[in-house]
Amino acid sequence: MDAFFSWDGWPLVSDFLKLVPGLVLFPLTLMLAWKKIGSKALITYSMSYDRYTASTLSDIVLTNCKDKPLIVHAIYTIIDRHILVPLKEFSPPLVVKGLESASIVCDPASSYRVGDDLFEFDFNSTAEIYITTTGGRFKCNFDQRPSISSIIQSERYELAVRSTQRFNGHVYDHRVCYALVFSYQGKQHTAFVDVGGMIGLEWPFRVNCLRPENIANATSVKIVVEELYGQYIDGPLIVEVLNPLVQEPLTS
Repeated sequence: MDAFFSWDGWPLVSDFLKLVPGLVLFPLTLMLAWKKIGSKALITYSMSYDRYTASTLSDIVLTNCKDKPLIVHAIYTIIDRHILVPLKEFSPPLVVKGLESASIVCDPASSYRVGDDLFEFDFNSTAEIYITTTGGRFKCNFDQRPSISSIIQSERYELAVRSTQRFNGHVYDHRVCYALVFSYQGKQHTAFVDVGGMIGLEWPFRVNCLRPENIANATSVKIVVEELYGQYIDGPLIVEVLNPLVQEPLTS
């Protein structure tokens, strides 16, 4: 035991243990420093076709991959390695914070011309996106994240198509039969009446349910609501049919 404690190598072990924290933290320090060196950005976009303006790139999202601000003076694309198309110039410059994204909306154009020839964006063209920043320019990498359509095709899923119905800015489904539009205490309200007669959304009154016979049609709803609360409502009550309980017969 005495020989163990009197071993001449202990000073070397002590010096090595002092270096261990630095050796462990060095890769992390190197990685954090690398995130601040140079510039790197990812970009996504789609093609936009309009009846009255020239086709262009749209839905552009620029993601700053470095942990420092990215100062963008302009963004442009190179098509088929020989045509430069300016997309957007920024004055003052666009500042994208470190590890954040920015949406870019291109200015519309009537047409693009290369010399005397008309130029149009094409899905089959090879596009490279560049940005000019303080001190130079660099090419953006395309974000390779999979799209919903590519996932559906590769995994053979069936697509559930989303449908959204709105009335006065409020979303409703097939269970909503009527919308009530009225003014109360100087403010316009929109309330919904569902298939069970329940009244909800912007409904300020105590009674919030109608009997089945009162919701047979818009006229009956209007009559009973005006009987109950007509004296409190400012101005007319409007009843809009959203999903009728009984389909009206077709007239020839």
